[in-house]
Formats: sequence, structure tokens, C-alpha cells
Amino acid sequence: MGKGQRDKREYPRVFVEGKSRGRVAAICEGSLLNISLGGVLIEHVHALRPGTPSFVELELQGKRVRLRCRVARSVADRTEVQPDGEREVIYHSGLEFLDVPEEMRQVISDYIESVTQGRPSRIETEPDREPDPDPDQKESLLADLDKLEHLVKEASKKFKKDMAPTDGTV
Repeated sequence: MGKGQRDKREYPRVFVEGKSRGRVAAICEGSLLNISLGGVLIEHVHALRPGTPSFVELELQGKRVRLRCRVARSVADRTEVQPDGEREVIYHSGLEFLDVPEEMRQVISDYIESVTQGRPSRIETEPDREPDPDPDQKESLLADLDKLEHLVKEASKKFKKDMAPTDGTV
């Protein structure tokens, strides 16, 4: 969060550093990066559209929790080279919980308490501030996104060409 901006979150977030897993609808699996009573930040490999309503399934202390949510934001964080040499884009998405039943709120609260017990609190004080990516990673990610944009444009041109009538009809 930038200087002079107010924190808009109702609940503080607690870093869990990938110690739990989650799934957004049936779309993708990811690692839980932080959690609050209001939502989660996950890391995953599939793009999510901000504003999209969905469900998130979390595994918290051996309990499976399924909650309605909304994709509040989703940004490309970095790329990683896979064993086959291909680069994979890694996303960070903030999911806002919607209409959380009290029993599920208690499960989340208990999980947060268990994560923070016995270690210094890592409650985030500036929740909107993501760490700046490494300049080399950022440049690599931008280059990958440029390549992807070029491929999409080329595929679109080919599709239009392939779909154009060849007998002069419209």
C-alpha cells in the first residue's frame, strides 16, 4: 500500500507461507500465501479474471473448507522454467470470502491462531503492498507476456483468415 493510502481491509492478513493448499472452483490448485477472516492470497498457474464469483476450497488443519468467494485481483507475479524448458507464468490472486457461515469463520480463526502461535506475528501492516519483483524476473516476465501477446495476435489473424469465405460470399 502506498504512502498516504488507507488500508481498506476489514481483517488483518496472516502469512502462512504455502503451508496450506487450496483450489479455486475446479479451475486451479494453488498455495495459500496469506489468510484473513475476509479472504486469502493464493499462488497458482492459471489466470483468473478479477470480479469473477467462484468457490475456494481450503485444507485448514485437516478440515476441508469450501467458501463462496470473489476474485478481487489477479496479477502475474513471475515466470518459472519448467523441467521441459518451458516457462510458466505464476499468478498471485486475492480472493474475497462472501457470506461466510459462523462455523467456517471459526475454523478460519482457529487456523490463523494455530499458525501464529509460538512464533512472532507476521500480520501484514501494509496489505496492498506487494514486494517489488527482482528486476531480471520482471524483465523476463514482460518479455514472456510480449511473446504471448504476439502469439495471440498471430492466432487471431490465422483464425480470421481460416474463417473468411473463399467463394466470395459474405
